[in-house]
Amino acid sequence: MLSKDSVNLEIVNKKYRTPLLEAVSDGHLGIIQRLIARGANVNAVDKEGSNCLHLALATKEFHSEVEHMTVLDQWSWKLSLNKKDRLCSIIVASYLFESGATFYQKNMEGMSPLDLIKDGNLKEKLKTFIPPACTYCQVMYASSEFKPCEHIALCRDCYVRIKWESCPTCQQRIRGVREFEAPKFEDRCVKKEATCQELGAASQAIESPKSEDKCVQTEVASEEIGEYKITVANSFL
Repeated sequence: MLSKDSVNLEIVNKKYRTPLLEAVSDGHLGIIQRLIARGANVNAVDKEGSNCLHLALATKEFHSEVEHMTVLDQWSWKLSLNKKDRLCSIIVASYLFESGATFYQKNMEGMSPLDLIKDGNLKEKLKTFIPPACTYCQVMYASSEFKPCEHIALCRDCYVRIKWESCPTCQQRIRGVREFEAPKFEDRCVKKEATCQELGAASQAIESPKSEDKCVQTEVASEEIGEYKITVANSFL
């Protein structure tokens, strides 16, 4: 189902949750990975105003990792956690953040995903990787660097939509703009391409197993995904 171009990745159910939000809430890493690779909106919100980061941090542990995701190991190292914690909520939330999800979205209770992290030290470590919020919408990451002042104050959408003539930080007239792709700026483009290649290799491995053991594992994975597709499809009727 996910391999078809006609699939609507942004269809919502009664909770106003997209397939990605449902997959995050269910803790299903394999489906999350595939939906993001297909271009699912990582900043969609449900009826309660929660995005995928809210839901990820409310999920105790994730499962059904189709192929080993090195990005989870990398975030375990960055946050000084053990590899055994690589499937915990904050690691998966960090992966979603690297995919573009914003930590500044507030739900109907006025809580941002960062507010849900109870471990203060862990929260402070994570915040060192998070770009500042757009000073206008205060939801998306600031990604427009103004010249000559070099302030990074607005997200691309707010800058383009309002057509600012002066920097909102220092009021200096804008002579030029350099756009970054938040949250990883220049590096994110390269990492995103590499991630897509990894996903492609993972999908190929599932479709073309190399051994009898791989066949068994693939069959189990396919059954799990098949059951999940039926569950999701029913919930969106």
